[in-house]
Amino acid sequence: MQVNANAAPHFIHAASPQYRLYARDAAAKTSTYVKDDPRTQIRTYLIFEADGTIKVRKSQRVDAVLDLNKDQANSFSGYRGKDWVCTSRVPLLEWNKLLAASGGTPGVDADYDREKMRKILNDGDYRAFKTVPGRV
Repeated sequence: MQVNANAAPHFIHAASPQYRLYARDAAAKTSTYVKDDPRTQIRTYLIFEADGTIKVRKSQRVDAVLDLNKDQANSFSGYRGKDWVCTSRVPLLEWNKLLAASGGTPGVDADYDREKMRKILNDGDYRAFKTVPGRV
């Protein structure tokens, strides 16, 4: 992505076809551009401030994932006779936060702690991510 360096600071904007103008606040001299990823449901905001700084914010729609998790947990028929069972489904942005809390990426970071991740997923605050009843 390129930034138009010749523009006045409060009119700096994203020069990328992936981003579209979302909001412009003339009083605060800020511009916000947005890019939607239909596959991951992640929306990325680029916020160009009057002082020339650029902030990046991300959000993700998770309703469909959480509804699917709840349906799958309610219709769970047990582990018997199955080689593989999906025990959780976590939205991507939340997964990144959980990985940071558990020490990193499995198989990549030596600090990754599987038991810590299991403890996080078994915490009541994260029960919406589980696709099976009981403990993971």
